[in-house]
Amino acid sequence: MKQFIKVAVATAAFVATTFAQAGVIDIETEFKSNTKLSASKTTAGFFFDLSLLNRPGFTFNKGVDVIESASLKFKLNDNGGTQAYTIQIALNEIYKSPVMDTPHGGEFYSFTVPSTDLLSFASTGVLNGSDKRDAGEFTFNTVTLNASIRQTLESSSAEVPEPLGVTLFGIGMMGLLAARRKAKA
Repeated sequence: MKQFIKVAVATAAFVATTFAQAGVIDIETEFKSNTKLSASKTTAGFFFDLSLLNRPGFTFNKGVDVIESASLKFKLNDNGGTQAYTIQIALNEIYKSPVMDTPHGGEFYSFTVPSTDLLSFASTGVLNGSDKRDAGEFTFNTVTLNASIRQTLESSSAEVPEPLGVTLFGIGMMGLLAARRKAKA
């Protein structure tokens, strides 16, 4: 019975390292637009592709990595009008902001990406959307994406060194051989 427990523990440790997940990586990237939105120009687009990010130790694998959360932070500047403004954010669905009023100043509008949009974002690594003016005149300066991404070992092999897996496999094999030898004796 003791041999079985030793083999089971070694095998479980090997399987755990094989299927383990690496930690969560937080990223922040910015899209610059500087587009004036008014009655004549009502929409400006934005685009994020995680596979294009140049971060040391980070490569996004579509359909493998999991995006646990994401938020967008829009930087808007009023163009000096007296009318308050609202925006629509179009992802898979259209979301409408509350009424904003910051004459001649800048305002940040934070938006948490809903889970329905996170699923398509994780499968493609691309978040494509638009900022539409409902009322007022303002400049859509930037949008910043903040995302928490859980990478699996398939996409982040640097997290667990290969010798560890081989060592655990070897320990498991030695346990099997010892159990077999002891059973013969």
